[in-house]
Amino acid sequence: MIFYQNNQRPIGDKVIFPAGVFSYLYEHRFIKYYFVLPEGVFYVSGSTIHYTNDPDRKKNPEGYFFAAKNITKEFSRNLEVLTNGVISLESVETKMVDEATREELAIYIPLKGWDNQNVKYLVNTKPAPLASAFIKLSSLSMALFIGIGIGILLIQFVLFGYWVTIPLRILTEGVRTEELDLISSMKKKNNEFGQLARLLEDFLNHKKKLEKESSERKHAENMLSESEEKFSKAFLFNPTPMLISSVSNGSLLSVNESFIRLSGYSSLELLGKPLDDLGLFTDSDFIPVVLNDLFVNRQDGGYETVLRNRKGETRYVLVKSDRIFLQSIECLLTVIVDITDRKQVEIALEVAREKAEESDRLKYFLMLNMSHEIRTPMTGVLGFAELIREDTKETFIRELADKILISAERLLSTLNSIMLLAEIQSGNITVHMQTVDLGSTVKTVIDKLLPLATAKSLSVISNLADGLIIEGDQEMLFQIIERIMDNAIKYTESGGISIHAGRETIETTDWAYVRITDTGIGIPSKRVNDIFLEFKQLSEGIGRNFEGIGLGLTISKRLCDILNGEISVESEMNKGSTFIIRFPFNQISS
Repeated sequence: MIFYQNNQRPIGDKVIFPAGVFSYLYEHRFIKYYFVLPEGVFYVSGSTIHYTNDPDRKKNPEGYFFAAKNITKEFSRNLEVLTNGVISLESVETKMVDEATREELAIYIPLKGWDNQNVKYLVNTKPAPLASAFIKLSSLSMALFIGIGIGILLIQFVLFGYWVTIPLRILTEGVRTEELDLISSMKKKNNEFGQLARLLEDFLNHKKKLEKESSERKHAENMLSESEEKFSKAFLFNPTPMLISSVSNGSLLSVNESFIRLSGYSSLELLGKPLDDLGLFTDSDFIPVVLNDLFVNRQDGGYETVLRNRKGETRYVLVKSDRIFLQSIECLLTVIVDITDRKQVEIALEVAREKAEESDRLKYFLMLNMSHEIRTPMTGVLGFAELIREDTKETFIRELADKILISAERLLSTLNSIMLLAEIQSGNITVHMQTVDLGSTVKTVIDKLLPLATAKSLSVISNLADGLIIEGDQEMLFQIIERIMDNAIKYTESGGISIHAGRETIETTDWAYVRITDTGIGIPSKRVNDIFLEFKQLSEGIGRNFEGIGLGLTISKRLCDILNGEISVESEMNKGSTFIIRFPFNQISS
């Protein structure tokens, strides 16, 4: 079996096919013929070879397949046994001579070449007496003899088809369809076709394996090509300045348009030159530090530095680098982000913060001086008012003294609140963390403010759990609870106040809480978020019916934040409000 591709014939091969065979196959796809070699006469079947995606053989063939069967002496002897004659192969010229001189009976079967010309004759001869006898017989006997000869010839072709044509057709179909099941029965035979079937199976299996590997390789190449294309586009058209440099010598291999605009250099001035030589970074040690962190310390974090462009203008930049491989070359991909605007904002914010802190400090010291200047005469006013109230017996004067005392104490309380807020804002407030009984602190506040509630005929109900021991500042806790409870009494005209203290768990977090509920005027829903702002008071919108400058809840919220607690409020207009103060239970000390 021999394969040929694209009409190419092997040079030096002893089996040489006429060129016309390939032209015939190119047009008809199949051919059967005889040809003669020194080794004997061969029966050849040939076909074109096509890809599996061309089952109808409509496209040009990719190659040719030939199978040949030698008409051997053993084959001739088998025919002699079957025909009881002598089988021989004779040339055309010999036939013409023998027909004139031969005395025995001879049957000539022409063997056609590829061009339908006789190349040999298969001759079946009988002894002459028998042939004469047959000749002398009637025409019926002659017809019988001819029929027997034809039958023998048919047997020959049937046997030849069984031995050659059918196996060859099966193999050809297996090659065409590449279905191994078609040749499975052929593999078990121990003749040439069995060996051919096994070789064909190995060929098809290897072909499928190569096609699969080729498909996978092509897919990988396509993916790689697509990935490279995406990287190239992302690199070149990225609005962020980017560059690729060689790890071996630091020379720039590629830069994008954004980097060209940032640096002020052209691509010709940048490519091929080490980044160090350009002097783009004001810190000369910046690049060695980045490389050392990347290759030695295995760190790839971003670095802030100052970049100086070709015009001498400086920009704050954030630089991040990472190692990549391009065509097996180790490179450094560097991304530069211009953070000048952000840095300027940060600098401005830092300046503003420092000014604000300085302002807070000045405000604190101003308030400290004012406190001293106001407290000193206020102490005298309170002292003289008490003396007047105690020494006089006249009712009118005593009432005046009481009003002086109330006004002075209100003014002193306001001053204390302003001073406390100033201390909180300036950061000068001192926190004394200690073990505090939250329930006991709440009870102390209730005892202090109970007379105010009683004076307004308000009921006070308390339910305080035992063992609420937390870590906190005793004075701050007292002020937080006092200010909220004082507000509850202030904004409640009828009904009462209820205070509960206990423990609860919210989303896996344990809290110690104090819940203060009143039946007062309530808070509009749109103003709930405003009540903790400085100098905000609900009565601003209803004619300032209540005392105070609006610092009570602000101070309570700030102090609660300092102690890692939180305050929430639930309220409904004209029905009352509930303030809940919570401290994380994980701070509770056993």
